[in-house]
Amino acid sequence: GLSWSYIRGNGYGDVCRITDGSAALTDQQFLSAAQPLMASRYNEYVGSTLQPNDNPDNVTGGNVLFLSFQGMPSAELLAPLSAYGIKATFFLSAEDMASNPETLRRIVGEGHNVGILCSGNPDGEFSDGLEALYSYAKTATVLIASSSSDYDGICESYADANGLVFCQYSIDGVRSGRGITVSELSAIIDAGLSPISYLRIQCSNTTESNISGILSELSANCVILAACETSEP
Repeated sequence: GLSWSYIRGNGYGDVCRITDGSAALTDQQFLSAAQPLMASRYNEYVGSTLQPNDNPDNVTGGNVLFLSFQGMPSAELLAPLSAYGIKATFFLSAEDMASNPETLRRIVGEGHNVGILCSGNPDGEFSDGLEALYSYAKTATVLIASSSSDYDGICESYADANGLVFCQYSIDGVRSGRGITVSELSAIIDAGLSPISYLRIQCSNTTESNISGILSELSANCVILAACETSEP
């Protein structure tokens, strides 16, 4: 029941795509969504350290930052990501997805990753989130995150026991649900970034009003990649 198509790549080799007939994306949509990861893999294979959205004149110290968001984003938050060519991972609960299926489909269609946001009952919450993700966007995930540090232990244990990837962050842009401003992020960057950092930002009014400045600040100091299963050590 498998079918295949051969897609000519642009700067990262060609792709042989194999599907089982349930794929939601056309070849062109798939190519757009997969381009950053394909380019990253190709560069690793040929020995290049440049990532798809690299600007070698601006990146300082070779810092790599894996970017994720918590909660359902607005159109005003998604648009700058597209304008900057940046892919991210969005951690959403089943309730988030049910509240705005159209935005969920946009997230997936624009090539971002989706993970399931859980709290004190990761077994039921992950299952509900996985069902919602497939129902509304016809895709699946192995990514799980906790909505609060209070639930890190139970969510990480659930991930380990079920072959999932638990995603944590080293830079807090959630800030108890408030989000982060450009000045707050600038202070963190000025204090010094690790060679590899994991930033999670709360989707909120504060983040939305600061997002263009946030992305500009990050782009000037980091190579930005989406937090995903392939980014984990």
